[in-house]
Amino acid sequence: MLSIGEFARITGLTVKALRHYDERDLIRPTRVDPFTRHRSYGNGQLADAVLVAALRTADMPLERIRAALTSPADARAVVAGFRSELAAARAAQDAALAAAEVFVDAFADPGPVVERDVDARHWAGVELSVPVPDDPETTAGADAALSRAAGRLRAELEHAGASPQQPMWTAMAEGDDGAALVTLCWPLTAPAPQGLPTTVEDLPVRTGTLSRRRELVARWDRGPEDATGHGLPHPAMIALMHELSAREAAGLPDPLDRTDALRQTVWPTDGPHGSAVVELALTLLAHER
Repeated sequence: MLSIGEFARITGLTVKALRHYDERDLIRPTRVDPFTRHRSYGNGQLADAVLVAALRTADMPLERIRAALTSPADARAVVAGFRSELAAARAAQDAALAAAEVFVDAFADPGPVVERDVDARHWAGVELSVPVPDDPETTAGADAALSRAAGRLRAELEHAGASPQQPMWTAMAEGDDGAALVTLCWPLTAPAPQGLPTTVEDLPVRTGTLSRRRELVARWDRGPEDATGHGLPHPAMIALMHELSAREAAGLPDPLDRTDALRQTVWPTDGPHGSAVVELALTLLAHER
């Protein structure tokens, strides 16, 4: 029989921890003196106590440790499951820190924002209303739904004799109840043909023409398209907002006051070393025809 102090020294647990584990019914002493309330432990409890000490060092919650004490096979499964959860959490944290580093660089050097004149462009697209704020699962589902519908729309356009061009662009505007109205657009060389379905894959089909215009354009060519992951603005947006802030300070009108949508275009292999280039564009001035 070992006193609580001896048991603590052998197992690496503190006396305070042993008392806490007694109260939590995790490691109960073999005997408690009815008069002094001194706790004593048996040699057969050493293995469980050492396992508890090891798992607590790994910050495993007590209820998970309780499950690990059932049998050696259960202990191995519990440890393996906890290890997998920690690895996933570390990977998510690493990704978040990498995104933070991208933003630190973007704040220090927002990147080029230029004005350019653009010819009129016909288009046909599919539209989806996405709640804001969203989450990664919602975003991924919206992306998948738009991609499926855009593929079906391409087939419909080709069947109608139209020629969808590349690259596509994504138009983003404010919808009802603060939702984001996202339209994935195929550029066309002529107005959209008559007879297109009104919906594909349960998403409404929209058509139109962007008039000749002057745009304010931010470009990002410093990494993959999803450099910051879901749920965060793209670094090109930081550059665009930086430029708009400077224009506001100079007394220039804010193009975001218009009803024009923000347009994002991804050029897959136009950047250094074949990386994607992301463009964000806002209309500054629509030219007369």
